[in-house]
Amino acid sequence: MTSKNSFNSLQIKLIKSDGNINIWNVNQMLIYNELEQLWDKVEGNVLIKNNNIFLKFISDRKKDQYLILAKSMIQKKEQMVVIYLSEPLVVYYQDKINIAAKNPRLKIQELNNRIQHLTQLQDWGLSINDQIELELVMEELKRYQFIDLFSLVAKITR
Repeated sequence: MTSKNSFNSLQIKLIKSDGNINIWNVNQMLIYNELEQLWDKVEGNVLIKNNNIFLKFISDRKKDQYLILAKSMIQKKEQMVVIYLSEPLVVYYQDKINIAAKNPRLKIQELNNRIQHLTQLQDWGLSINDQIELELVMEELKRYQFIDLFSLVAKITR
């Protein structure tokens, strides 16, 4: 059975690229130690469905908001949970465990530059190692494009 950590009084401060700031409060958030073992479950304000985690935020508005995170966007590294988002995310809560956000678009740009460089070398003929690297970089690019596609989806429900 997967052990879990429960965090009360979670507050998420989302600073958007246009400078606007949104703050959501969550009564409870569950972070699973083994994030690859996600199953259909409702626990407090967290709905875990298939490969997505839906965090329910109680906002000032009359509608509840859900932040939808794809499982592929989340990694657990020792005491840090890394969430990949296209916008910066700053999280504050009681237990003071860090949640860091990385920007997949920076990685996509870096990978595109590497592909462009290898493609230019291709005109002169690539070594086997360069051909393998080009294929690996293209696969990694697809993964980061997928992460970016599902970076931050806010679903407003009644």
